[in-house]
Amino acid sequence: MSCTTRWTTDIDPVTDQLIVRDSITVTGYDLDVSGYQTTYPNGDRGLVVYKNLPWAGYETPEGDVRGVWAFYSARDPAWDTLVVSTSDGETVQHSPLHPLQVSAYPIETGPTAHGDFRILDVYGDPTMPPTLPPNVTLDVLTDEYTASFGIAVRERRASTAWTDVTVRGLVRGSSINATPDSLAAMSLRRSNLSLAILDQDEETVTVQVTLRDAETNASIATHDREGYVVLNDKRVQTNETGQVTQTLSRSTDAITARYEPGYWWRNLPGYVADSDTVYVRGRYIDLLGALYGIGVPVGLLLIAAFLIDRLTGWPLWPPWRNL
Repeated sequence: MSCTTRWTTDIDPVTDQLIVRDSITVTGYDLDVSGYQTTYPNGDRGLVVYKNLPWAGYETPEGDVRGVWAFYSARDPAWDTLVVSTSDGETVQHSPLHPLQVSAYPIETGPTAHGDFRILDVYGDPTMPPTLPPNVTLDVLTDEYTASFGIAVRERRASTAWTDVTVRGLVRGSSINATPDSLAAMSLRRSNLSLAILDQDEETVTVQVTLRDAETNASIATHDREGYVVLNDKRVQTNETGQVTQTLSRSTDAITARYEPGYWWRNLPGYVADSDTVYVRGRYIDLLGALYGIGVPVGLLLIAAFLIDRLTGWPLWPPWRNL
């Protein structure tokens, strides 16, 4: 008798699955803007744009306003390779994905204007700049900077046709257009400032400043709104009738006044600046005036005599010929 032995091997594969999860709290970037817009009497445009989130600035075809932010991108080098483990051991492979982090950091002490923009005011809180990671070498601020939430500008324009304002966010694809409907329209008018001398003596001169709306002739009272009048380097305020009377030392023959209005978006209506100058008559000015008053008619008479002498041949020139 003989016995044949046969071995039968059954293999049951063991499959295991591992799901790796991670979570991070994020906030959706939903940029929104508001503000004011106006048109200056010469056609320039005024813009005040506020935002609800950090932004990069805004622009039009005529120029742009940039905030304080610059950007750099960095990645964690630990993601450069992957370790693959099997029953036969471990192997190191190049990672097909390199997670990239984009960061913003301040490089300017405040917003800057380029092109046809001129910054009028910036709204924001003074903020100390952050420190960068030790392996990031970039030029950063060391002093406080203004993290602006609003920027007011004056834009020089050749026409009054509206062009949309493109507001750029910090996140790619988050730019939006500010249309006329999203910015409240404010009135901006010309002002009319005039000076008049009421009285004078050898040492003092009394002048009256009158400030009115150039369109409606309404009085502009600076004492109950932003703005003031500078009279010979001294700030004064006009009353309800738009006037102020001051007695000044007669240290110069010229007296100058100018109106410095407040920001147009803080006052309704807003006004642009105006100025005027008057000259105080003194002995030197009186003498020059008298010489001018005598010299002009005598000069005209001499010119007439010269022309008649040349055209007619009459012996009129020079007038002192027969003296």
